[in-house]
Amino acid sequence: MNNTLMMIVVERDHEFDVFEALEKVGVKAFTRLQGTGTGVWQMSSREVDPKKAILLTVIPEEKREEVFAALKSNAKLDEPGRGIAFSLPVEIGLGVGIPLGRE
Repeated sequence: MNNTLMMIVVERDHEFDVFEALEKVGVKAFTRLQGTGTGVWQMSSREVDPKKAILLTVIPEEKREEVFAALKSNAKLDEPGRGIAFSLPVEIGLGVGIPLGRE
């Protein structure tokens, strides 16, 4: 089974939307980090909280499109200023076999 690392960066105000989106598609394990940053366009067009939530989760590759669809519909990541999400292939790792989506 091939795995994918999903990385999601959002303003802290929107992180619970991401949590709900991930939960709806059965992703129950993720790591949350704190970060800061703004886009150049954000600095000039509106007040932006530079504090970000960075969420990392490893999922089966087959689930990737479902996760992106949930992030688009539930967390509105396709709207400007809401955040970004991307995936990277996981070739090898320790702990990758941790059950995803199981109680």
